[in-house]
Amino acid sequence: MKFHFSIILAMVLAITGCSKVDLTASIEKTKSLLKERKLEEADKTITKCLPAAKKSPQILVLAALAKANKKDKTDFLSIIDQAQEAFKETDDSESLTLLGRACYEAGEFELSVDFLEQSLELNPNDLYTATLLISAEYKSFKSMRSYSKNNRYFQLAKKFKSLRDSVQFYNLEAIILAVNPMFDVRTDRTRVEQKLMTAMLKDKKNPTTLLNLAVVYDIYFNKKRKAHGLYELYLEAVKLLPPDNTQVDKVQRRMTVLQTEL
Repeated sequence: MKFHFSIILAMVLAITGCSKVDLTASIEKTKSLLKERKLEEADKTITKCLPAAKKSPQILVLAALAKANKKDKTDFLSIIDQAQEAFKETDDSESLTLLGRACYEAGEFELSVDFLEQSLELNPNDLYTATLLISAEYKSFKSMRSYSKNNRYFQLAKKFKSLRDSVQFYNLEAIILAVNPMFDVRTDRTRVEQKLMTAMLKDKKNPTTLLNLAVVYDIYFNKKRKAHGLYELYLEAVKLLPPDNTQVDKVQRRMTVLQTEL
């Protein structure tokens, strides 16, 4: 007997005790909760939808993001196992990047690298994915020496020749310099600063540049007042962006500490 897809979906939703309307509403609600970083509530909301994940793999992506910061990784890793199967032959680079980000937040860096590499194969010009991959690769290596020999961050940078002379590319170059295990604060910090200052000349309000430059002055140069001012500019630049796309919480906490050091 042939079943129409809508009938099968209706049966799945009936088993889960969730109508099609409820499922859509739960997915949208979870997205909103994730943007607001209300992770516990997001987890409870999307977990109810997991039985329908085979028909809607996006549920797995949202569940992974919601569970990534939990201390007990059992549920998270179970979701990732399902996601690896569900997205094995996908062309959805955005979902792959989000899964990579979830693994990164969970501290599962090797899994993060797998998802991000798959995403970059589909969308090789995505700077966010590339930057996250560079960081995940660095953290996934057990020793700086093995990472230094691997040199994959330089290979990755070559993929972005089309972005040369752009704000994004100068930020990427600065990050590549900073995560290099051979980085020497005394001799190399000025090179990182120069890359970011070039990016600033192109766009003085770019949030990524403002944050990166603030961190450089804060950590590498110990110029706390200058760093504090750049953190303030960053908060102003991102105030209209969704919270999950920013580092507002971390920046505000760091500024509170800096105020005692000024």
